[in-house]
Amino acid sequence: MTADVFGYEVLLPQVFEGSGFGAAALAMVAVGQLSHLEDVKSLIQVDDRYQPHPDLAQRYQQLFELYDRLYHNNVHELITIASKKPGIG
Repeated sequence: MTADVFGYEVLLPQVFEGSGFGAAALAMVAVGQLSHLEDVKSLIQVDDRYQPHPDLAQRYQQLFELYDRLYHNNVHELITIASKKPGIG
């Protein structure tokens, strides 16, 4: 679904703990284990790939355009609703 919504290929990494992996990669660069941060790409192993379905990607784009219009046409009303406190008429 993410690939369809954004219209790009989505790569699923083998390591799900992205923050830990990123911290370890930064440490490796800091101590000289890796020369450059760009070298981290060679350590990432892709488990799966998801390609967007062009028809679904187009449909999500159309729905986003509708959402965008609805939001901009109703932003003042949404602000009014958000400013109301429970129990106050």
